[in-house]
This record gives sequence, C-alpha cells and structure tokens, in this order.
Amino acid sequence: MPAEKRASLRIPLSVSVTYWVDQQQRIEPYQVDSVNVGEGGIFLKTGIPLGIGTRVKLEFSLPGSAETYRISGEVVWSGSIHKKSEAAVSGKGIRFLDPDPLLRKRLFELLKQEP
Repeated sequence: MPAEKRASLRIPLSVSVTYWVDQQQRIEPYQVDSVNVGEGGIFLKTGIPLGIGTRVKLEFSLPGSAETYRISGEVVWSGSIHKKSEAAVSGKGIRFLDPDPLLRKRLFELLKQEP
C-alpha cells in the first residue's frame, strides 16, 4: 500500500465543479463532481485525460456558503480511489495554486467539523 503523500487532511465532499484546462482550445468547460477536498486540493471524478502538471481553472461552491470560488490548480495525481463499500472512482487530484484566503478559511472550517 503506498504511503500517504498529502500535506493536509481530506474530507469526503461531493459538489459540482466546473473546470477549464489551460492551454486547451476547447471553449466549453467540463462539468464534474468532486469526491473529496482538503485545504490544499480537491479530487475530481473525471475520465478526461489530463497529464500530471496540467494547469486548470476551477469554479465551485461549498456547502453552507453562497460564495462561488474560482481558483487555479494543477493536476498532481491521476488514478482511482476506493471509497468505503463502493466501487473505485477514477479521477484527478488537483492541488490548489494560491488559494483565496476566504476559501482556505472555509475549507478549514469544514475540516474542523468532520468527526
């Protein structure tokens, strides 16, 4: 079993995420769901091929907040994760690049609430 490489705790969180790939000619955004989130990043459920290091722009809201967050990210992991008693979920791990202080605060609050 591989060692944990995350710098921060993640919690399960399914929210709708819109993302655009930097340097791609596609004008329409991709619509996907998140699987989990932490202060440093988010895991997106997607089969779209994105190489490690690909830069993306993300847009999403968090539970309990009317705020829409827009943030840049970078693909740092691609693969499948296994959720308890469910089938594996394929997707991409996205590291946040320079997250907004309000987003960091809201994520910290969500993480504190998780048992």
